[in-house]
Amino acid sequence: MKNLLTLAIGLGLTLSVQAQIKFQEGTWAETKAKAKKEKKMIFIDAYTTWCGPCKWLSANVFTDKTVGEYHNEKFVNYKMDMEKGEGPAFAQEFGINAYPTLLYFTKDGQIAHRSVGAFPAEQLLANSKNALDPDKQFYTLLKKYEKGDRKPDFLRSVALAAKSADVEKAPEIMTEFMKTLKKEDWSKPENADFVVAAVKGFDSEAFQYMEKNADKFSKEQFTSAMEQSLDFEIGKAIKNKDEAAIKVMQEKVSKYMSEQAAKINPMIAEYYYKGTGNTAKATEIGEAKLAESTDWSELNQQAWAYFEKETDKEKLTKALGWAKKSVGIEENYFNIDTYANLLYKLGDKKEALIWVKKAIELGEKAGEDTSSSQGLLKKIHEDK
Repeated sequence: MKNLLTLAIGLGLTLSVQAQIKFQEGTWAETKAKAKKEKKMIFIDAYTTWCGPCKWLSANVFTDKTVGEYHNEKFVNYKMDMEKGEGPAFAQEFGINAYPTLLYFTKDGQIAHRSVGAFPAEQLLANSKNALDPDKQFYTLLKKYEKGDRKPDFLRSVALAAKSADVEKAPEIMTEFMKTLKKEDWSKPENADFVVAAVKGFDSEAFQYMEKNADKFSKEQFTSAMEQSLDFEIGKAIKNKDEAAIKVMQEKVSKYMSEQAAKINPMIAEYYYKGTGNTAKATEIGEAKLAESTDWSELNQQAWAYFEKETDKEKLTKALGWAKKSVGIEENYFNIDTYANLLYKLGDKKEALIWVKKAIELGEKAGEDTSSSQGLLKKIHEDK
């Protein structure tokens, strides 16, 4: 009976493992070689360790039986951390600046399709099927667009693909598609998202149309339009050294993103002054913002930034306070590791030892890569 039970449990575990996506080990070059040999397309999950949606996708979608069976049959699957090893160069080459980004390559290693974001199993499967279809692959459609194809049905298809791919060219393609529509049809439910995706700054025709027809667009659509606009507007303000633009941006945020205004508005000013070289002003705003922050991630991120670049004891002590505040809001591997590193850099090896052990314990339980924390632990022991 025991042997039968053991066999049944073992078989069950095996089936469970087989049902999820199997990701290829090794380098990007090795992955391409394997795909060429097996004559399969490549699926890449471009992620970061701090990305919540990336973790959700891995835990809830890549483990889905249908997704696993389909991907294991059709693709060579590969995961790549965009902040380690080959990741940074890869991210730069393929213009990856949002996570997760899902990329699909031909068996010869040519980019064919992409999408950005975490979504349910059914949507991932639909996207992966599009990647296998030359008539629906984003980069195939993009080549036709760049060769001058402007047929309305085609433009709708390439605009949808561009929106999903979240590429720099998306607003331009959306705008081209919208030219095929009557202006009064822009706000129809089937077209409204295209208008939002066409937004590129407050002066763009799409954003001005949304403002004039605000009752026809949802709060979520305005939030998306604002997020797209702010990157553009901040960059423009920095380039032109237009300090007055800060107020304009903050007023728009207060109007269309009121719930997030308290967090976003100080960031606008901080980014502007940092971008124009006024480091003292940017630091003053950033530190005032952190004093009010209740976001563990924001506090941890700034504490780590100070750990990496500062040597001044007063500044490191300030960063230690942010890390401690972050841990008080929510204990996790990332902020406890930051706290331990700051303690060590400030010379408190006894406390650093306690906290780095806790970080490693939490990290291992959560399945995180704790190698950097192990490195700190080794340094502390060697210093004794």
